[in-house]
Amino acid sequence: MADDAVTVAPDNFSVVFENDRVRILEFRDRPSETIPIHSHPDLVAISMSGRFRSISANGDVNQNELDPGVATFSPARTHSTDNVGDVDGHVILVELK
Repeated sequence: MADDAVTVAPDNFSVVFENDRVRILEFRDRPSETIPIHSHPDLVAISMSGRFRSISANGDVNQNELDPGVATFSPARTHSTDNVGDVDGHVILVELK
C-alpha cells in the first residue's frame, strides 16, 4: 500500500481522534487541488461539501458529489483525489482498524 494520507498530505488531513479501533480524520481541500496517491484502510466517509474524482492505483476513476451529511462505506484502497468542484472539499473519514 502507498503511504498514509496524513503523511502524504498533512495540510489536508488532520487526525481528530484515534484509539485502538478507529482513527478519525478531517479532510479539507480547495477547488482544483490534487492529493497525491495515498492509502486508507476500510472506512466510513461523511461528506460535508465538495465534488471529487479519485483515481485508484489500478487506474479506475470514480467521481462523486454527495449531499452534506451523507455517509458511505469504502473498502481499503490506494488512490489519488482531485477536487473537481467549485467549492472547498470537507469530509470526515472514520478509518477502521
